[in-house]
Amino acid sequence: MTDPFRFYREQHLHDGPVYHAPKDAVASWLELAEQVREELTRMGFTARP
Repeated sequence: MTDPFRFYREQHLHDGPVYHAPKDAVASWLELAEQVREELTRMGFTARP
């Protein structure tokens, strides 16, 4: 998974307070969230995207 804090620090230092995560970082976070949702559902918890 991509480290979100590394991108935040780099963006904050170079371009000011506006932060946009790179697309590959967002994709990896969404993939992780989907894996967590699937596991929670498997364990019997209600989880929605």
